[in-house]
Amino acid sequence: MTLQHVNIIQFVELVDKDSQLALVMEYASGGDLEAFLRWQQESVGRLSESAIMRIFIQIVLALQYLHEHRVMHRDLKPKVIADLISRSFSSTNILLDGDGIVKLTDFGVSKLLTSSLDFAQTMTGTPHYMAPELLEGGAYDYKSDVWSLGCVLYELAVFTPPFNGTALGAVVGKILHGELLPISEQYSSQLRALVSNLLEKDSSRRPSLSDILKSDVVQRHMLQLVSVATSHQPMLLDQFGARINLHEVIKPLESVSPFPNYPSIHTVDHNSDALVNRQLKSELRCSVKRMCASTNAWFTEISCPLLVLSVMTKAKQFVDFGYGPIRATSKKIIAIGKNYEAHAREMGATSAPKDPVLFLKPTTSYVRNGGSVLLPPGIGEVHHEVELGVVIGKGGKDIAESASMDHVAGYALAIDMTARDLQAKAKKAGLPWTHAKGLDTFTPISDFIPKSVVPSPHDLNLWLKVDDELRQNGNTGDMVHNIPFLISYVSRIMTLEEGDLLITGTPEGVGPVPVGSVLTAGITGLIDVRFPVETRVYKA
Repeated sequence: MTLQHVNIIQFVELVDKDSQLALVMEYASGGDLEAFLRWQQESVGRLSESAIMRIFIQIVLALQYLHEHRVMHRDLKPKVIADLISRSFSSTNILLDGDGIVKLTDFGVSKLLTSSLDFAQTMTGTPHYMAPELLEGGAYDYKSDVWSLGCVLYELAVFTPPFNGTALGAVVGKILHGELLPISEQYSSQLRALVSNLLEKDSSRRPSLSDILKSDVVQRHMLQLVSVATSHQPMLLDQFGARINLHEVIKPLESVSPFPNYPSIHTVDHNSDALVNRQLKSELRCSVKRMCASTNAWFTEISCPLLVLSVMTKAKQFVDFGYGPIRATSKKIIAIGKNYEAHAREMGATSAPKDPVLFLKPTTSYVRNGGSVLLPPGIGEVHHEVELGVVIGKGGKDIAESASMDHVAGYALAIDMTARDLQAKAKKAGLPWTHAKGLDTFTPISDFIPKSVVPSPHDLNLWLKVDDELRQNGNTGDMVHNIPFLISYVSRIMTLEEGDLLITGTPEGVGPVPVGSVLTAGITGLIDVRFPVETRVYKA
């Protein structure tokens, strides 16, 4: 049987030389998933949810293809790990190619079923990723692969297997009877529920791969992946498009891409190993000639899970699309004040201003989902303001209102943090608000949301909680000045550039955020974020 799938490693030829047989396989120049996860954990920290889902969805698609051809993988795992049964080491079988596309490999213990009623009877696989029914002497079926898939998803979020240990008995006991340790609340409730469903000990209650692909969290991220695949990884498009509820999202393909004039995916700087190491040790401060083709592509990083930084020798390094020091394409944050009537009134005005109120924030104020909002000691009251952010995909000046939406790449959820006491002093003195608005971490930001996922940006529900208290709950339809008008208005004052963020004002309900609290916010049905609030500690 020949397996042809973009996410499955391809057989090239069989070589017989000097009585030795060798299989020549497709070259996965990006290395294995274990190396990426190890480097990510040591050098960057947690993966973003979108990065996790980009990897996870590709693995699901590969497994579904195998199952459609009556093949069970039976040993899915992301890392080299000691096989506690054979006392040997089993290798990782999830690889990445030079474009970061997942390649499933190592079918040494895979089983071809001759009918839909067949089940594999031999015990194979790595215990850490082995389903409970197998450890109890049951037979393999497709749901056993789903359990292993859940282990992989858990490990992408936590960096360790869900049921870990160095002794076989301990691992088996945890799998059969242990409770799953929860993953970080940094991740959405949908992702956390998906992990729990995949790791259901009763195999009959585990979802099928089709069910997984139909789930809301997977569908949402697949829509984001479609917009990447159309312009940067077209060989993935067939895999995504065939399994997603597109609802005419693709019409034509060019309209889906958030960055239609984006340069080639292979346009990168080439660096020696030594240079790469120096750069990594210098807080990742190096330049790259490309933006990560990702769901939050408007942040430039030195590389990313779906794009490997090319170097002249064998060294390959990956980083997550996380908050970092390099944001060459995120030029400026343009903020709109008092763009909701109710908010204008709660701030003491009789009505919203006739003309938009503009101010700028530095991009150094960004903090990504899961990061901490840091409040300097003695700063006084700091207020939250949840807002819809508009990401500019095509620059321009003097943009006609009728053409404004052609310049939009997508959206993000932003929280404009404001030091109220400092702002009041600045207003009284007739000074700008920079001191009150521009501090580091004062623009908490979500992942990028492609334009194609948001059919109506003027009908979105924005909400924000401080701990468990709902503070803000408004609709973007209540904006005084809508997005096309704002883009046109701002572009007549300053040139808009690709990567700029326009935050469009906040609904009513703003209020103080104490140290020790947790901010959660979201766009209903699209995305949610979480930010703990801590005291800033200044370096000596």
